[in-house]
Amino acid sequence: VGQLTLPDIHLERDIGGYAKVKQRITHEILDVLAAKDAATDDLSTKRIEALLPRGMIFWGPPGTGKTLFAKAMATSLGAAVTVVSGPELKSKWVGESEENLRQVFTRARQAAPAIIIFDEIDSFATTRGSYQGSGVEHSMVNQLLTEMDGFRKDELVFVVATTNLVESLDPALLRPGRFEFQLHIPFPNAIDRRAIVEIYNTKMELDLSPRAIDYLVKTTNDIVEGQSTRATGDHLQALCRSLARLRLSGQMK
Repeated sequence: VGQLTLPDIHLERDIGGYAKVKQRITHEILDVLAAKDAATDDLSTKRIEALLPRGMIFWGPPGTGKTLFAKAMATSLGAAVTVVSGPELKSKWVGESEENLRQVFTRARQAAPAIIIFDEIDSFATTRGSYQGSGVEHSMVNQLLTEMDGFRKDELVFVVATTNLVESLDPALLRPGRFEFQLHIPFPNAIDRRAIVEIYNTKMELDLSPRAIDYLVKTTNDIVEGQSTRATGDHLQALCRSLARLRLSGQMK
């Protein structure tokens, strides 16, 4: 369950906009780790290590880049990353779901520095006693808490949970020392959308004019046609891919 890979996603080069989100990741995670690496004595190192949040929750609407931000953080750390989902972990066999979780943490510890991303963690970590699922979710939450409580201070393994429904998570997960770092990744505003379109304009060689980019930013401000959600980075990427296909078909005629 969940293979370790080395991502190559740059926080600035590959993710447009979201200045405040990037600032929090940089100042509260990356800069702290840089200070740890620069420390010259054990006392300073231990003091800085105690400041690092080992559990992080990236929450917000679907398609806003929660997993992308986690991978970009891993790239900045030179860390291996594994992305797992609740359905991957869950099994109908007694004890197998918990063993799947243990194996994910074991592999991450062996490959440290590493980041474990639990994509849509609410699929198994909702408030215990309220979930009407298969019944294994309760023990999976317990196992997850056990693994996180077992982190050693010098162990560079981080857990990032992504969710659209942070309010549904078991309160024990949100206690200090567990998922204490919570980062909201909202719908992109006009500045964010412009930056996102400009990145895809370059990557896909769309050669959009400033006027065309202005038009895309303006027309993606409202609810997406046929849906009940505002435009996200995923919607903008799909729109740019559509433009690229139209351009390619025009060149082929």
